[in-house]
Amino acid sequence: MNEDLHSHHGSFLVCPVPHQLIEEARIVTKRLREEKKNKDLSKATLSIIVKVTENSLHYYFLRPIELMKLNFIAKGIVTMGVNAGVEVLKTFGGQLIGHLNEEQMKTLADVIEDIFEEIP
Repeated sequence: MNEDLHSHHGSFLVCPVPHQLIEEARIVTKRLREEKKNKDLSKATLSIIVKVTENSLHYYFLRPIELMKLNFIAKGIVTMGVNAGVEVLKTFGGQLIGHLNEEQMKTLADVIEDIFEEIP
């Protein structure tokens, strides 16, 4: 595990994560550490990054709109912005992952794993 990832102290943003998403992330991080880089692994890695991002963006941006019961137009604008961000991630994230070396892929596994923290 990369110690730099755990050296931060202070406040953190948190959001609930479905159990299935955590399990998928664990599978991908295990594969990143154990397998040679391949196209399927790169796709799985991008997929989990996109799912985590979508989950977080929904919680931080769409959920407040729903809680405030804002109108359809406000929700539509925020949804459009969230979707645009996810599309950019899908487009350029795949290219970025494709250029990572084995060591960088292992560091990415640490980063993905570090995102999740269970709160009792």
